[in-house]
Amino acid sequence: MVFWRKYNTATHVYVPMIKRGVVDFAVAADWTPVAGDVKISKDGGAAANVTNLPTAITMGNTAMWDFSLTASELSAAKIAITVADSATKAVEDQMFLIETYGHASAEWKVDPGNSTSMGLTTLDVAISSRASAATQQTLTPEERNSVADALLDRIDAIEAGLTVRGAMRLGAAADAGKVAGASTPTVTIRNVGDTKNRITATVDADGNRTAVTTDVT
Repeated sequence: MVFWRKYNTATHVYVPMIKRGVVDFAVAADWTPVAGDVKISKDGGAAANVTNLPTAITMGNTAMWDFSLTASELSAAKIAITVADSATKAVEDQMFLIETYGHASAEWKVDPGNSTSMGLTTLDVAISSRASAATQQTLTPEERNSVADALLDRIDAIEAGLTVRGAMRLGAAADAGKVAGASTPTVTIRNVGDTKNRITATVDADGNRTAVTTDVT
């Protein structure tokens, strides 16, 4: 199991201890920790005895165990705590990890307890001082048109060689343009303004298109 704790700040971690050979939580009468039972390793370093041995906190008919860790013991990115009863084992072996936060040397640099910048120096002003909507940049009509044109005329936007504007022109002609030659091998469909042939199709006797020429200009 992994716990999140602030870097270089004394803390308490509460975990259950399982009685040896059974599935019950151990209570104070089941286990008396001694030096060497509980070890700490900081950032993968050599194991050492913890400063404070865990104590049982009665919880009705059971108990949880309080591991009280010092600020010095929390001065690492990752802290591993192991429990292995050195005498005749009264409890099962146990291990838990602590990942620290809120410091440049912590596992997580961010500090959720810092209400202004979460401990990140790159957030150099309070988030609440952000510009209001009224002060944001407003595009001129010409700029808005330029943005729209850039989308409409994006090369290969629909298919290879076909822009959005071109596809819309073809669609408009197919839906609303005049048609000529419907009973002949060559069918033409005019643009909506009736100034040019937008689509010219060669068709067979069944009306199936065998060749299509388009003008999207």
